[in-house]
Amino acid sequence: MMILFPVSINGESKLANGIDIKTTADGVSGELYQFNIDHGISPHSNYLGSLVAMDKEDAADQFDRDGKKYNQQWGLGLVDAKKWIRGIVQSLKVDNKPVYTLLGDWGINITANGKIMYDETNLGWQTLGEAIVAKNGTYGIGLSPIFQYMNTQQFTITMLSDALTATDGFKTEAGVAYNAAKTARQLSKTLIDVIRADDHLMAEKLVVLHPIDTQHVTEYGYDTNMANASEWDQVSIILPGETLIVHNAKEGTDIEKLEGGDVTITPGLKDTAVPKLFPTNNLLNVYKGMHTFRIKNNALSCEAKVKTTVMKKKTVRGK
Repeated sequence: MMILFPVSINGESKLANGIDIKTTADGVSGELYQFNIDHGISPHSNYLGSLVAMDKEDAADQFDRDGKKYNQQWGLGLVDAKKWIRGIVQSLKVDNKPVYTLLGDWGINITANGKIMYDETNLGWQTLGEAIVAKNGTYGIGLSPIFQYMNTQQFTITMLSDALTATDGFKTEAGVAYNAAKTARQLSKTLIDVIRADDHLMAEKLVVLHPIDTQHVTEYGYDTNMANASEWDQVSIILPGETLIVHNAKEGTDIEKLEGGDVTITPGLKDTAVPKLFPTNNLLNVYKGMHTFRIKNNALSCEAKVKTTVMKKKTVRGK
């Protein structure tokens, strides 16, 4: 029997609520009462934790919107600076042909054959502009190799510097907002990972208690109706040292390692499970019963990318 575990935080909260209601109603005589005590599981705390996780996710979404707004304002403030920077770069490129590598002293990323590699992000322009201002300051008044160009174009290094400084507030606010979003999402993930692990343990116990009655778990809010599911190729990036839990993997499909070196797969969530190494073809088959597993990136410095096929609850418009 395959249980269709939630993949969204809202779905996880709904399941946690169902389990909380059922175990509370069953009380001390419930079939999971002693099991949960033995494993340190509190269904009610999990439900409350899921509400906190949803709040954190909502907060992260708002922080992202704030960050996007500040980033747009930052970009608007850099319009003149970007125009001036591009002109300065082209002037230096012409003056230093064919020894383009000298432009590196100005913070300019340029290839040996003269191709300029701009970082088109706001931070990229800000950083390049600040490097140009700093390099220009190493020359005496009127002696900088870009002085004549700026004079003919009717702008000064002070104007460029002031334009960059004027956007510092937006740069700071965008960074604060995006960092806050990252922190909120990490807190949400930490809470949900614990709740999901508990939900899986309880489900495994219920399946053991009721091997014939495949619908018994639905009394707790678990979903076993695979008609509600559709296949979905899930590509996950796993940071160095981190572990990703995959739910609802489709039996018979392959787990494919797209990038990364030392990556292991551990079936289930039990501590006693033995990790598996990827074969040389970087494909590991999902065998019968292996619907949940952990992917760990054991590398210390590089990310890993893994693709899995999971069964995801269909989204019904309007619900």
